[in-house]
Amino acid sequence: MPVCVCTLVFRLYLSLVVHAKIAILRYQNVTPSPIGFYTMTLFFILMNALMALTYAPQRVVSVELTLQTRGVYKSILVTAKQTEVDINGQHRQQPTPPGQWQTIIKSLQGVNLEELSSLPTDVSRSSVDAALSARVHIKTATQTYESVTYDHPNPPAKLVPLVKALVACAPSTSRAQFR
Repeated sequence: MPVCVCTLVFRLYLSLVVHAKIAILRYQNVTPSPIGFYTMTLFFILMNALMALTYAPQRVVSVELTLQTRGVYKSILVTAKQTEVDINGQHRQQPTPPGQWQTIIKSLQGVNLEELSSLPTDVSRSSVDAALSARVHIKTATQTYESVTYDHPNPPAKLVPLVKALVACAPSTSRAQFR
């Protein structure tokens, strides 16, 4: 089950337990102990807060596409505010086009960052310098995730929309270098 569904199910379970305990006590004509009620309520609130912190979606800070082989290095580093392109040591910076950062974030919705390094891919051509070896790096506030190395321009299926969005961020004069 996805993490957010598990969180909702667990929260629903906790809520039902608390309310069932109160209903049983009322049915038995027993006044619920304020201390017990407050303890259960505090426990419920703390568990919700802990789960919200644990399962909060990670905010992506930057996304980078790197391509390399012997004698060639190319990268596109995109943040919400700026795009930096490096082609064999020649750096170019420009503001990230409006809406493009949101396109990149949306293209990450189907990608589990934890599984990024184990996506199935083919590296047969880059191992003999017949293709550039490529990698995607995704940096959050707390961690950097790195994809498997793949033959450019054939990323794993889940990364195709992301790679296209990254290339679209490059200046128009440099886009052909990344296709």
